[in-house]
Amino acid sequence: MNRVAPDGVAGEAVTPVCRERVAAASKKSQVAPLHPKPNGFWQRMFAARHDGRLWNPHLRRVFPHLDAHRSVAQHRKAIHDALETNRQLRNRIAHHEPIFHRALEAEYRLIGQLIAWRSPQTFCRMHQHQQITTWLAARP
Repeated sequence: MNRVAPDGVAGEAVTPVCRERVAAASKKSQVAPLHPKPNGFWQRMFAARHDGRLWNPHLRRVFPHLDAHRSVAQHRKAIHDALETNRQLRNRIAHHEPIFHRALEAEYRLIGQLIAWRSPQTFCRMHQHQQITTWLAARP
């Protein structure tokens, strides 16, 4: 007899044994999560040596909102340089070093530009919720 279990599963009624079997099967089929890559990894991925194999054919697909008037090489270099600036800022913050002497407004705009090249909607959401411009305006 084909029944529908209380939780909507067709077949036999769901018993504790069935739940254990499903849980065991789910554990076996899980894929290991991708571990986040360090900032330096991404910055190095945008080195010129990857232009031919990676960025010439794919940069505009990864960053669909790039300026059409600039070349892939120009954009790739701009992304590389922006990621390097971001990496340096992140390292200063992570090591509790002073960042007041840095051009933080420009660095915020640079981060925003990177995000906007990938997704203008994500940039808008980030900008709506950010507080850095308020903090920077209030600094002595």
